[in-house]
Amino acid sequence: MQDSQKRNGANGKGAASALIYNLDTLARVLRPVVTPERLLGWSLGIVYLWFGALKLANLSPVLELIRRSSPLLAKAPFYNLLALSELVLGAMLLAGVWKRWTAASAVMHLIGTFSVVFASPQTAFRPSFPILTMEGEFVVKNLVLIAEIPARREWTEELRGGTSMTGPQ
Repeated sequence: MQDSQKRNGANGKGAASALIYNLDTLARVLRPVVTPERLLGWSLGIVYLWFGALKLANLSPVLELIRRSSPLLAKAPFYNLLALSELVLGAMLLAGVWKRWTAASAVMHLIGTFSVVFASPQTAFRPSFPILTMEGEFVVKNLVLIAEIPARREWTEELRGGTSMTGPQ
């Protein structure tokens, strides 16, 4: 069967066959560009941009959580710096530049977020450990994100000296 027949679904299976063929072709084209590592970086970057923008606009639902666990960070200059740092971190993750700095910053930020468990356990657990509150679930999921960052092949190769870490890649 010719390629044009496959694309047009002429093998008797119709539109479904054509769709599968086209999706397979798209996957082959995108595979070198959209790697799992990049997809993880982009998705985490979107989340950081989103959360930072909400904080900067004073629309973030986590302000009360920050007040309970780190009251100083809930005050205007520090809260705005936190928002700006999340925006910068999100942009860096999306752009895929300065990977060592970005990875270290993301891990520090996530560890800071996870510190709610220790700084304000009554916020994370109710009535007590190990029963998580909604805020506790929000914070504990950062364990997965903390583990994801050093597991990324492109960053671990950099840390082993595989590529330059001095600036934009």
